[in-house]
Amino acid sequence: MKEIWFINQYAVTPDLPGGTRHYDLAVELVKNGYAVRIFTSNVNLSTRKHGRDLKGRLWLEEPVQGIFFE
Repeated sequence: MKEIWFINQYAVTPDLPGGTRHYDLAVELVKNGYAVRIFTSNVNLSTRKHGRDLKGRLWLEEPVQGIFFE
């Protein structure tokens, strides 16, 4: 299976405020048989707050509809 990585500190999951351009593109890529990982920051640009509790880890892998947010 082909895998595509996006690296964008501002990418967000659809449940958070902000642009979901990378998520929307990833959804279409998954439909076409690709594995997609989006590497993003833990800080949401729209809210200026940390989005996820990393629980002391350096990163958290969060699957959202077959797309891995890291």
